[in-house]
Amino acid sequence: MPRFLPILLLVGTALTAQDLSTADLNHYEGLSEALAHHTVPGLIVIDARSPEDYQGGHIPGAINLPLDRAFSEFPSNNSQTPLVVYGRPASADARKVADILRTRGYKNVIIFGSISQWKGALE
Repeated sequence: MPRFLPILLLVGTALTAQDLSTADLNHYEGLSEALAHHTVPGLIVIDARSPEDYQGGHIPGAINLPLDRAFSEFPSNNSQTPLVVYGRPASADARKVADILRTRGYKNVIIFGSISQWKGALE
């Protein structure tokens, strides 16, 4: 079982679209604020890069969900859980993983873009 599955199943937060737009999670400032101050309950950050890239450094607290595992390992859910997805620079991996998550029933999938947009420290 993926390490994030129990956490995800416990998270059933019902945020509105206004809550998410206020946090501005598709930009560094908004995402770093949300992560530092827990202003978006249930927020899950997803790294769509390869496990090797993830091990080389990732946004603090992000889980690794590369494209080849996105459909099989992420549970279907009719959830408002906010998911922020990022990937490699000049790659469509984040967008593809986000599309898969939307087909799995997630309603609040935000594409952050690339790891290169993250200005903070990496884990």
